[in-house]
Amino acid sequence: MVARQLATAYPDANSDRGMRLFPLWRQPSGGTAQLLPVMAVLGGVVAVLLALVCANMAGLLLARASGRRRELAVRVSLGASRWQVVRLLVAETTLLAVAAGALAALVTVWSGNLLYAFIPPLPIPIAIDAGLNVRVLLFSSAVSLAAGLLLGLLPGLQASRADLVAPLKDGAAMGGSARRGRLRQGLIVAQVALALVLLVSAGLFLRTLVAADRVDLGFAARQGLVGVVDLGSASLEPARGLATYRAVAAALRELPGVEAVALAQRLPLTSLDSSDRTVTVEGYAPAPGEDMTTYYASIGAGYFDALRLPIVEGRGVSDRDTADAPPAVVINATMARRFWPGRSALGGRVRVGDRWAEVVGVAGDAKYQSISEPATPFMYLPVDQAYRTSMRIFLRTSGDPEAIVPAVRQTIARVAPGVPLFDVQTLAQHIAFAFFLLEMAATLLAVFGATAALLAALGLYGVIAQSVAARTREIGVRMSLGATKTDVARLVVSQGLGLAALGITLGLAGAAGVTRLFESQLLGVSALDPGAFAATTVLLAATTLAACAAPAWRAARLDPVQALRVD
Repeated sequence: MVARQLATAYPDANSDRGMRLFPLWRQPSGGTAQLLPVMAVLGGVVAVLLALVCANMAGLLLARASGRRRELAVRVSLGASRWQVVRLLVAETTLLAVAAGALAALVTVWSGNLLYAFIPPLPIPIAIDAGLNVRVLLFSSAVSLAAGLLLGLLPGLQASRADLVAPLKDGAAMGGSARRGRLRQGLIVAQVALALVLLVSAGLFLRTLVAADRVDLGFAARQGLVGVVDLGSASLEPARGLATYRAVAAALRELPGVEAVALAQRLPLTSLDSSDRTVTVEGYAPAPGEDMTTYYASIGAGYFDALRLPIVEGRGVSDRDTADAPPAVVINATMARRFWPGRSALGGRVRVGDRWAEVVGVAGDAKYQSISEPATPFMYLPVDQAYRTSMRIFLRTSGDPEAIVPAVRQTIARVAPGVPLFDVQTLAQHIAFAFFLLEMAATLLAVFGATAALLAALGLYGVIAQSVAARTREIGVRMSLGATKTDVARLVVSQGLGLAALGITLGLAGAAGVTRLFESQLLGVSALDPGAFAATTVLLAATTLAACAAPAWRAARLDPVQALRVD
């Protein structure tokens, strides 16, 4: 009788239909579009960092080709063609790219396990496949070779188009042309802009990580023990299974240090799985194409009290909601506002399966999948009316939850022999699991942003240092005409800061567009957060100023007499 009523009330409630598995980086948003995957954000950041590295290398190779103009002129005078000059430079850069790719593969093998440092302690193993495989190796090798070819082709074509005989006339290795100088300066501007985009992205995720500690999870319980009780291996009928659940919960409530016990198909912030079904709400006419999919969980009596999840109207699931009682459902506040706007949802009816369930209570909203998800409609069904063979059991404790684990196992073994208890963890560990992807993304973005700023600073330093070397005679003339060391240093620094300012301006515009792509992953912070933009701009400006300081100091120390003798 009980089994038949369970089957007719909520068909497929205990089957795999209606169960949807979500990878850790995919978060549902109440049946609408999915949030932008965190891994896609990191992939985009890596692509930007790759572009920045290529721009840096292109600038260095252009400078190197400019310094080799006399050597290339000798080769041309001995009969080398333009294609042979280009092939020489491309071959050199390709060898450099292959060596760099091999080194990167070794670093990947060594550092792959570092990602495990972000995973909180859990009772179940979490695998992160960060090692090399054939596809990853082939892709990275192709990227390295393509970068080597392109980076060698650009300076090769620049060098081969120039007048390579002119350097032989005065026996000196002349500096690069104004056109090549503008190209190198353009690459520096691009590097600074890309670095600022990465720094702003890192700043936003770091501010999100700080804000996540203050987010309202919807429930006040912070200390307790979580485990999974599986009746499937015992092959119990629904009626016996429900009796077993009640006996286990009653026995656990008697343990010292246990304040409350609750059974639930899932707890808030369970990102590994979620059950949903399409519902019909009495008196509500959905708009054309409106998604009526609603997530739900089967829960036992005392669930809201154990988690300290408030009931804002009506009541929670209680012992009266048996299999023989009329179907009942508790909804959250978001669902109540959506389907019963401006009025009480109590007494309303929701069609779940083949029968109508009456709304007996409205609970406060909670974070069901992730801390960054928007408010999502959610339903709670009594476990007696939506039976599951596997349920999570939550014990709110007054002391250290790990200290009662042996007693919990012994109690379940005594009350329900043969029923396993697994995935045991503290509530703090359960909550920490919801934060680890955000922590990993924020940390990796900070590392990538710092690397980008360092690369931009090195590129700017190289361009300014080469400019000082090319303008040595000019600086000597200025000093002989009365320019002070301060004037010379200001001249050099202003050149570098001018490039940096242009790059920062373009970077701010680019960051304003890029950050909107992952705005849904941010929490408590806007994609155009002024604090993140201002802090990263100041940081990058200070970095570029430091990069200009050494060439400026070297230029100010030049001896005017020696400078005038430079060819």
